Amino acid sequence: MALTEFAPTHVVFSPPRIREGVLHRGVVATDDEETIPTQLRRDLWTVAVLLHGATIPVWNREVDLYMTSATFAEKCPQPQVHLTARNFVDDATYYPLGIPKQVDVIFNVTWAPCKRHELMIEALTWSKQRGRPISCLWFGYHWGSGWGQREADLRNEVQRRNLNVTFAEADHNAAEINRRYNVCRSALICSSREAGPRVMTEAMLADIPYIATSDTYGGSPELVTPDCGIVCEPTGPGIASAIWRACDERSSFAPRTWAQEYLCTRASLPILRESLVRVQRNRGWRINLDELCFPGIDWLGRLATVRNAEAAL
Repeated sequence: MALTEFAPTHVVFSPPRIREGVLHRGVVATDDEETIPTQLRRDLWTVAVLLHGATIPVWNREVDLYMTSATFAEKCPQPQVHLTARNFVDDATYYPLGIPKQVDVIFNVTWAPCKRHELMIEALTWSKQRGRPISCLWFGYHWGSGWGQREADLRNEVQRRNLNVTFAEADHNAAEINRRYNVCRSALICSSREAGPRVMTEAMLADIPYIATSDTYGGSPELVTPDCGIVCEPTGPGIASAIWRACDERSSFAPRTWAQEYLCTRASLPILRESLVRVQRNRGWRINLDELCFPGIDWLGRLATVRNAEAAL
């Protein structure tokens, strides 16, 4: 396979190139450190680790750059840049559609316990008891283990309390997810821990205010400003009150403008470039920065068959 055709799994920021007989390494990010020494050609790639979970792994000398929430700055003293998945969302993919709002809040999370779905149920119950029920569009992704029973239990509890919730099926189609944001007036994350949720930027780029609980470790509270959303107490009343406020004062927020300036891909690539320039200088390498972009995550590329083919090159 020609060098210019070599494409690893994981997230490719730029491919390796030969220019005037000199190798310019490509840049690839992975969220699985175990693949670094065995699956990636280290003579071709500058390797970053894109941290999704709210934990810092053991330092790996094969990693050139850690991409992590600023929350972990002191715990990750090695080369790092404070960019996460939320910093690589395309503002041409998520945007306002100008369609009527139908739902008060969108709750777009996995079924993992750390997402604290019970807090959402408490907020919906409290708002109903106070005579101003909140309507919610709720869907989750099936990652991790044990999600099936948890999803069933939560759905049953919502039904038992007769809450105003529309459950939608999991969907990875960006256009459909953008439509779902657009029919809602606000978005919520109330997790106990995060590491830069993509839904934060997706919702803001769809121009709906983003609500985060104040104790969401490693997530988003430190970035939420009055321009783009609300930070609330991690209680049912606190969440419900924040949703009411986001709905009532929606015109006072400018989340898309804020996200375009600070969070989306266009704002984040220059920051990544600066970090890679430092890596280039410290390692004495040449890195292909001319084609730096973010094409997204190829989930199918995580298949073992593809990784094995990669390793055989």
